[in-house]
Amino acid sequence: MKKLFVLVSVVALFAAVSCKPSVNKAEQARLDSLKQDSIMKANDTTKKVDTTMKAVDTTKKADVKATKKAK
Repeated sequence: MKKLFVLVSVVALFAAVSCKPSVNKAEQARLDSLKQDSIMKANDTTKKVDTTMKAVDTTKKADVKATKKAK
């Protein structure tokens, strides 16, 4: 009987802990907002890198053309 009581207590404790949401709604909203901000910053950074790479490629092409004309 004592083992049964301990087993039921452990199962009840486990159920109480596992069923309770780990993050409340306000905290989840804050985390979602931070995630969205991070995504937007990453997109902005990607655009800047792409623009820079295009500018570098254009400059390299212009340098190659100028070098070919100089020869």
